[in-house]
Amino acid sequence: MLQQRSVEIRRYIIEHLQRGDGSDLAVVVAGRFKISRQAAGRHIAKLVAEGVLQPRGKTRSKTYNLVTLFKVAKEYSTEGLEEHIPWMTEVRPCLTDMPENVMQICSYVFTEILNNAIDHSASTKVRITCTMNAATINIQIMDQGVGIFKKIKE
Repeated sequence: MLQQRSVEIRRYIIEHLQRGDGSDLAVVVAGRFKISRQAAGRHIAKLVAEGVLQPRGKTRSKTYNLVTLFKVAKEYSTEGLEEHIPWMTEVRPCLTDMPENVMQICSYVFTEILNNAIDHSASTKVRITCTMNAATINIQIMDQGVGIFKKIKE
């Protein structure tokens, strides 16, 4: 029961910070869970020690941000590029603690979008950017192609 409550508090802190408000965090958490500020502070301190949160400032003016756990940014030539290669060499190794269903979704989305950029954009390069924090995984695949609407028009 106590472990479940700690997981719930942890999840709340991460989601709260994902929404963008890292000020008065201990007060907010204490009020939400009806615990002392000191108890809330211990939960926050644990997340800081784990490298999930980054504190800024001191004492009462202290704010927190989610730490970027990893970031991959790499450019590839589309010529001869196979979509699974960047996935397997750059992104997948960074997602080691993900549940299998999340890993499968990320793999599918990444390889399908990259495949579309390779096959249909007429771009000579693609730039892959992936970032992850405790709340989100952000995958971007950018090309210098003509765009779908111009391609349809032509």
